[in-house]
Amino acid sequence: MDYQIDKQTWGRSLAERYPLLPATGKSFRDGRYRTMERDEAVRLYDEFHPWIRAILEPHCVYQWVQNKADCDFWSRIFIAYVLIRNAMGHTELKPALAEIHFRLEPANPYSGHSICSFADRDGLVWELDPQPNCGLFPMSHEQAATCYSFDA
Repeated sequence: MDYQIDKQTWGRSLAERYPLLPATGKSFRDGRYRTMERDEAVRLYDEFHPWIRAILEPHCVYQWVQNKADCDFWSRIFIAYVLIRNAMGHTELKPALAEIHFRLEPANPYSGHSICSFADRDGLVWELDPQPNCGLFPMSHEQAATCYSFDA
């Protein structure tokens, strides 16, 4: 059986990792989530790219394209991919996976970036950039402190 995490526990973990979030609010659609371990996230990322490449490459958008296939596009499509796989599987719970927005350069208000965040069974929060040739994202404490948006 999958390990479960409730939204209050996940919310506390997120508030510790992203201290600005409690002031800006969070969006939870469900009461309980299935944790996502680091290895599972990496495996899903590795399986995601051949699938999405087959769809996007013929249209020349299997790459970062400003205002077309940029960071929020990649985050949302990766989350959709994970949710579709989850819906077709045997687990009833949605994975603890969210889209977050933060500043790559904490002092620069124009350096916004969107990636995915997930929680493991120990309540640790990880980040993953689903764009091609990215993967697990080494977010600094300074960057995490600028996280202003969370959607799960």
